[in-house]
Amino acid sequence: MRDLTHGTYDLTLLETSRKKWDESSSLRCYYKSVFDQLLSIRKKGPTLELGSGCAFIKDVDPTIVTSDVKPTPYADCVVDAYSIENLSKTWSNIIAIDVLHHLTKPLVFFKSASRCLEQGGKIILCEPAATMWGRVFYSACHHEPCRPSDYLPPFEFAAEDKGLFANMGAGRSLFETFKNLTMTKLSGAGLRLEKLAYRDIIGYPLTGGLSKPSLVNKFLLKLILRIENKAPQPILKYVGLRMIVELKKF
Repeated sequence: MRDLTHGTYDLTLLETSRKKWDESSSLRCYYKSVFDQLLSIRKKGPTLELGSGCAFIKDVDPTIVTSDVKPTPYADCVVDAYSIENLSKTWSNIIAIDVLHHLTKPLVFFKSASRCLEQGGKIILCEPAATMWGRVFYSACHHEPCRPSDYLPPFEFAAEDKGLFANMGAGRSLFETFKNLTMTKLSGAGLRLEKLAYRDIIGYPLTGGLSKPSLVNKFLLKLILRIENKAPQPILKYVGLRMIVELKKF
């Protein structure tokens, strides 16, 4: 993936993802559960999604404004994560799924997002969780690095070749290891952490993601997700594969 400011964008990857989405009912079932969770905590009002890719979230709510760093057939507008104010609009919610861990300057993103939020507006993030199980799974099964130990203050990173950057340990580092420092920085931007929650143990891997074949049908996946949803947060904090971050502008 790319840093959402300077990276290149291979549009053929979107078409590959769209094809998998259309073919896999289990993948659509999984992401619907993610979208439903994110949208259940949003504030009523206009919602922007950053880094929308194929804009799958519109299957759940077509009123959401989708965006990407380059023009695509699926994005309603073009904007990067560091200058959201260029859209000249105030939002009730800014949602980003698997975006934060690609940003070389996450604190600049939070400041830009806060400037564009109305009072009481929310930033809602869904990110990989570098839990004990998460680090094992992502290290073994994902091409992007998951190294929270490398994601250190002042949280400014150099993009790699072709402007690419990724560290799936971003969420853990920002909101667990260095939580106090992060929240001090975000408080200066008028943001506070409302909730941090974990989800997913085996349900997501069984869908095959956007690149591999699904291993279960949607009916079995629904049962698995229902069971996982009942797992206590203290357990998911160690074995969850994804984290939901809810920030609010005060």
